[in-house]
Amino acid sequence: MVILYLILAHLIADFMLQPSKLVKWKSESVKGVIVHAGIHVVVTLILILPYLNLATVGIVLLLGAVHAFIDRTKIDISLKSDKFVRYFILDQLVHFVTIILAGLAISSLKSGEIMYNFIPSIYSDPYFVIFLILGVFLSYTMEIYNYTVLMQHQAFGKAKFHYGNMVLRILALAVVYAIFVVVGFIVNRLA
Repeated sequence: MVILYLILAHLIADFMLQPSKLVKWKSESVKGVIVHAGIHVVVTLILILPYLNLATVGIVLLLGAVHAFIDRTKIDISLKSDKFVRYFILDQLVHFVTIILAGLAISSLKSGEIMYNFIPSIYSDPYFVIFLILGVFLSYTMEIYNYTVLMQHQAFGKAKFHYGNMVLRILALAVVYAIFVVVGFIVNRLA
């Protein structure tokens, strides 16, 4: 379960909470990369609050440092190349490998168990977390990927975000999710 929250934290911090000004700052200065990694750490700590103890905080700080290293390396390499999309995808794959490793490390500790009983039961519902992950992925992540592809193939000024497409993808996800909830409810009632 903690891996799902680490993935959600990554998607929120890497896509929703990274405006174009921060992207530009990251490419100009290591300070921008450090601020971005700090945002990752804060979002991750908030989302995995029920699992927190000293060991978990250490793992999250290490994950933040690794995130900064990965991003700085990607920036250094991609600035010398016109293969933005390739490096964007590779960057995300490496991040997800480190997220899975961190999640496995947290799960292997006592901190892999929920430490606080005051957390609502929805927090431990993996389907809800998966819905949130898909929501962020289908809206922000897909739009940023599309923007990156357009930037590689067009002039920078012509590439723009299409917020209407983001809304349509979220609505489609909500409809599909609602269908699964209704079908699941009916199947449970008939069983």
